[in-house]
Amino acid sequence: MMKVSVVIPLYNAEPYIGRCIDSVLQQSYKNTEIIIVDDASSDVSLSVAQGYQARHPSVSIIRHRQNKGTMMSRRDGYMAATGECLMFVDADDTLPPYAIEKLVGKQQETHANIVSGNAEKIYVSGRRERLVDNLPPHASGVDMLEALVDNKARRCLWGRLYRTSLFQGYRLTSLDHMTVYEDACLLHQVVVNAHAVVPLDVTVYYYHENKLSSTQRVYGQRQIESIIMANRIIADVCRPYPQLHDKMQHRIARTVLALYSEQISIARLRALLCKHGMQQYGEIGTMRKHLTIGDYWFAFKRYIYVRTKLSK
Repeated sequence: MMKVSVVIPLYNAEPYIGRCIDSVLQQSYKNTEIIIVDDASSDVSLSVAQGYQARHPSVSIIRHRQNKGTMMSRRDGYMAATGECLMFVDADDTLPPYAIEKLVGKQQETHANIVSGNAEKIYVSGRRERLVDNLPPHASGVDMLEALVDNKARRCLWGRLYRTSLFQGYRLTSLDHMTVYEDACLLHQVVVNAHAVVPLDVTVYYYHENKLSSTQRVYGQRQIESIIMANRIIADVCRPYPQLHDKMQHRIARTVLALYSEQISIARLRALLCKHGMQQYGEIGTMRKHLTIGDYWFAFKRYIYVRTKLSK
């Protein structure tokens, strides 16, 4: 029976972490280990996790004495994994009880490097939204990469089962204090090395809306630099594939346009783009070439959101 490692990055998730761990412990598939990486939480999250560790031999904890960011927490988790396959669960999310069993069954049937299941977003209001990747039945890693660039697949690590060798057998770039775009940054690096990616038309992940999540925040300089660095890494991953160039240029230009809405000055943003070799994406000519009316509308809505937040 194949062993599965479940990596849970933990930082100040006291209200949710017990619910998350319970959902993994209650899986119908039992050959699992749970690796919790506490990123120097300042609430009682660690104490809650230690309570589970004391009662369940399958739970282990890695502690950061200083905060390093989610990307480094995931790195320490996947490098410590001893299972043949692994998956990631965010500390404020949960798994349905059959999730790992279904994912493992599909992996054993197809021998895929990645099995990508469906997810369900659960809003604070109680509304639910189904999240599905648009992938062919037997995709390559490059097919998956194109789906990510094309916005046809979720740019997050959760909801999928991976062969552990995809993380431990390659040199992957991880950056300190990256808490924005870190999922996408790592995922693009991983999928390109997969020989087979298969979809699973089963809900295997519950993504709980969290009003304090990164998608709800207004970004400062650290977050903006993280986004720029992540896009630089993603662009490097896509560079060997000519069919992805135009799509990647459009995605980065759209992202940079939205950054003009945030809390730092235009001069500072352009300095950060220049620092990371991305200055061309902040130029008017590049934006005119790659952006659509819909992209400008997206950026305008982000601007209104940010200004509304700042005025409160």
